[in-house]
Amino acid sequence: MKKGPELELHVWQEVISLLKYDYEHTDNYQGKEELTHKIMEASEKISLLKTQIREEKEKQSANLEGYQERVS
Repeated sequence: MKKGPELELHVWQEVISLLKYDYEHTDNYQGKEELTHKIMEASEKISLLKTQIREEKEKQSANLEGYQERVS
């Protein structure tokens, strides 16, 4: 089960999917412009979350390696 940043990432990916669907089915120029900004903001949030998740995994990996060296 996903938790923390991974869950948040999944939610934002779903949000982007819904925003893109709305964009494709909107005829209103102003509506498309607003959706474009929301999609860009969500994409930025996803990038930040991916970076955070990658950094956490690298930290966990380093901690695990350090633990394994001490145990050996």
